Parts: sequence; C-alpha cells; structure tokens
Amino acid sequence: GARTETETAKTAQDFPAGYAGPPFDAISARQTTNSAFALHQASVGDMDVSLGGRVDAVAGGKTFPTWRATWAWRLPDTGAKLRASVGTGARNPSLFQRFSSFGTPALRPETNAGFDAGVDQSLFGGRMTLSATAFHNRYRDLIDFRFFGCAPGQFFGCYFNVGRATTYGVELAAETILVPETWRARASYTHLVAKDDATGAKLLQRPRDKGVVSIFYAGVPKLDLEARLTLVGSKLDFGPVKL
Repeated sequence: GARTETETAKTAQDFPAGYAGPPFDAISARQTTNSAFALHQASVGDMDVSLGGRVDAVAGGKTFPTWRATWAWRLPDTGAKLRASVGTGARNPSLFQRFSSFGTPALRPETNAGFDAGVDQSLFGGRMTLSATAFHNRYRDLIDFRFFGCAPGQFFGCYFNVGRATTYGVELAAETILVPETWRARASYTHLVAKDDATGAKLLQRPRDKGVVSIFYAGVPKLDLEARLTLVGSKLDFGPVKL
C-alpha cells in the first residue's frame, strides 16, 4: 500500500491600538509525508509468521525505513497460543509540537526498537481468554513534554527530545463471554517503567499502573454499546525524580 499525508499550520493575531507588548511571530508551515508499506504472512501447520516493512519520507526532511516481524504458535490440545514480535519504529514531530505555544522548532524525529512476548490461554470452550505480555522498548530522541527548562515565554511547558529512553513492563488481560452474542466483559492491567537513560529520572505523564474494565452489549442488531472504567495510578508531572 501507499499513503500521503499533508499537515498545515497557520497562525495570526490582531493587536489593539497602542499595543506595546512583545512581538508576535506568525507561523505558516506545511509538512507532507509520503509512505509505502508491505506485509507478508504465512502459516506452517500451527505456526503463523509475518514480516512487514514501511518507508516514511518527509518532503524536504528525513526518510525513515522501519520493519516488524511476528511469530505465533497455536497449541490446539491446550487452548494456548505463544506469540512474540520484534521491530522498529519512527515518528516525525508534528507541526503542533514544533510551532505551537508549547513547540520546539528544532525538535528531532523519534526512533525506537522493541520486542514483546506473551501467551494467550483459552478456557471453558472459548468463553474466556487470559493473556499475559511482557514488552521492552528503547527510544532515541523520544518526543516528550516537560514543565521546566523551556524557552523564555513558555510558562506552561514545552516539547523536547529525550536523548535515550527505555520503557518496559507487563500487561495482563482477561476477556469473557457473559451471555453468548449479547454480553461480554474485558479487563486489563498494565505495569509500566519509563525512564530517561541518561539521568535515571522517570518520564513525565506516564503512570506506572493502569487498569481498564469494559462491558460490551451487542443485543441490538447493528449496534454495539460499551461501558468503560479506566483507573490510572499516580504519575509524575514535575521532575526529575530518580527511579
């Protein structure tokens, strides 16, 4: 497949007569990203594998090749499935992150590499599924937000690059069918550690613990309803703090 995306940003401001405050810098910017991607999937017996690649080219900027490989092994006699994936990613800063009142024009693109591994277990004839996943990611120039160390006039925070950062943790999930074709429920819990590799400080606004509980109703044709409760643990908004 292929994709093209254009983002624009433009600002203007009218000052009252006799205004003697600081000057206002008008912004007029455009950013176009052209992408191409491919995915190959194959199955051998009870094993599924895939390999995908993607290239994102920012007009007048950098080109980011990324890839991802996945592996899954179904164990029919036990109702279990083992799975793993490894890959890379990249993200160019948005115009808002560069040119808004919180922006940093010289913000660099973010890149990462990571892997995850987990297991899914089906129970009670497929009416319940339990999952556990461990993950680990390494970032270079991670795009983050802070409330200190910003440019003059940025009193409410700014975007910046973390030279190197690491995130890792575990996610547990359970999904069950309460009433076939009518009611089902899902719950998940994520434990996350996110730190700046250079300072050892926690990354801001990333809670260590998060839980989600959802109930789904599908008893009306062509209509799905969901009630969701999200519980978020404490997170750091001002730092730095050592782990």
